[in-house]
Amino acid sequence: MNVDTVLFLMTWFWASWEFYHIYPLESGLIRRKARRDRRPGLPIESALTFYPRHLLSTIAIHLQLLAMLGRLFWIAQKIKRDPKAREYTDLALTPQAGGDSDNLELFQLTEGARQAGQKARQHAERLATAK
Repeated sequence: MNVDTVLFLMTWFWASWEFYHIYPLESGLIRRKARRDRRPGLPIESALTFYPRHLLSTIAIHLQLLAMLGRLFWIAQKIKRDPKAREYTDLALTPQAGGDSDNLELFQLTEGARQAGQKARQHAERLATAK
């Protein structure tokens, strides 16, 4: 994936939970709040207190979001400029011998995992024979 796309998605998913405590696909750039949408039994808040507080909260959240984007942007720029970035590897990125992933614990934990591994293997075999 493109580094900028990963940066955007990481920030969006982090901010959705951090600021609004909701799933990222239920959030947006600006949260809409209605002054009259209150829990039953609670009084409607005065417009003189609600709107300024909501505006300041929105500004504060977006400033924190910009700060996070700025930090991640500089990290992304360092990654893009690093000539050895494509050479990086770790255990998660290491290819399995012969492409065999059947021995990984992930595919052995449950019967469903074993079936999913077998289905993926069959799909890969069909693709290989189709070529």
